[in-house]
Amino acid sequence: MSVTVPSVTSPSPFLTSLLPHLPSTHTDVGLPVSLIYDMKLYKSTLQSIKDSFPGVNNAIAMKANPVKPLLKIAREMGFGIECASPGELRHALNLSFPVSKIVYDSPCKTTSDIRECLKLGVHMNVDNFQEIERVNEVIEELGGSESCIGVRVNPQLGGGKIKETGTIARTSKFGVPMEMKGELIECFKKYTWLRSVHCHVGSQGCAVDLLVLGAKSAYELAEEINGVLGERRIQVLDIGGGMPVDYGSDEVTEETVTPETYIAALKSQIPELFAYSLITEFGRYVSSKSGVMVSRCEYTKSAGGRKIAIIHAGADCFLRTCYTQNWPHRVSAWTEEGVFMDPKEGTEQTDVVGPLCFRGDIIAEDVPLPKGLDQGCMVCVHDAGAYSIAMFSKYNSRQIPTVYGFEDGVLEVLVEGESIEDSLKTWG
Repeated sequence: MSVTVPSVTSPSPFLTSLLPHLPSTHTDVGLPVSLIYDMKLYKSTLQSIKDSFPGVNNAIAMKANPVKPLLKIAREMGFGIECASPGELRHALNLSFPVSKIVYDSPCKTTSDIRECLKLGVHMNVDNFQEIERVNEVIEELGGSESCIGVRVNPQLGGGKIKETGTIARTSKFGVPMEMKGELIECFKKYTWLRSVHCHVGSQGCAVDLLVLGAKSAYELAEEINGVLGERRIQVLDIGGGMPVDYGSDEVTEETVTPETYIAALKSQIPELFAYSLITEFGRYVSSKSGVMVSRCEYTKSAGGRKIAIIHAGADCFLRTCYTQNWPHRVSAWTEEGVFMDPKEGTEQTDVVGPLCFRGDIIAEDVPLPKGLDQGCMVCVHDAGAYSIAMFSKYNSRQIPTVYGFEDGVLEVLVEGESIEDSLKTWG
């Protein structure tokens, strides 16, 4: 794989407490794999965002983690929600998120999607000039709307470290490119219902400096437009998400991006930004570190001098890891009884592979794992709380695993896993 991460040499207190509870859930009755959340860590991560960005509509990105009980906790803590499809919007409404805290972003809205958003009065970010015209037609049809409507802009600052999730390359699919700023200003002159600017620089691979540059781009554009209009019509700025996650370590260092370091950089470099009402859209950062995917190791074998451990989670749960190789996950081995297997006692170079029928179904390649790893053991895939089952693939008619929450020694089912019958409903 193109990116590697260090081996796990010491288990966290969470995993040490969790793993002995799992053997009974990983039998042949049902799917021997599950996604488990450290509920205390999930809640404390939300609290750190809330404390760092007080008075802000922190609309967490549903696309990263749509698990209902976890979203309910966020709602109860006062968070908003960012949606990018009609299904996500319905999910947000079913979960009773206040309409005033729902943000709708999609680069491919139908007229029906736009109409529903405008009827509800949710905040909606428009992606392109044709969509601006379509929104105007719907507003005229409805006789107005309570929605705050913004325009997503692309400051064209570069592709970022990860091409697949960067959103501000010169030719990015998202938003109105800054090279067309003149035409955009004309739209703000023409349509008084345009009242916000949105900029999201990408997901992962974004250092604090890049996050700040994106927010600064939105701020400077809003200031210029308000100056041209001769009024402070734009009062809301959506500065997106993008806080990265360290997949290689749980340690917090001076280089670690946190809500505290991000807000400090914003206050230091763009203090005027806080004259606006702000929206954030954090996604990966909210839940990645709190989730772990745990699978029984079904078999081990060797090929070409390397050990291969076959588990029940692969590209179905880790699409980006297997297909783009930019999201390597740390893995660790545990005995069938849930005892950590220490690599210091001897390792073998090992590929941890999934159950799907293609060569690239590899979670971790050529990593030093304990020699004792064998069939019946458990393998943990770390930092799996975001963009795992949220991006679940139905290839090979796989079943979505059960999702658990674990807190104070209690393992609780958050979402029941699919049966084979549930999975086959996909095909009609």
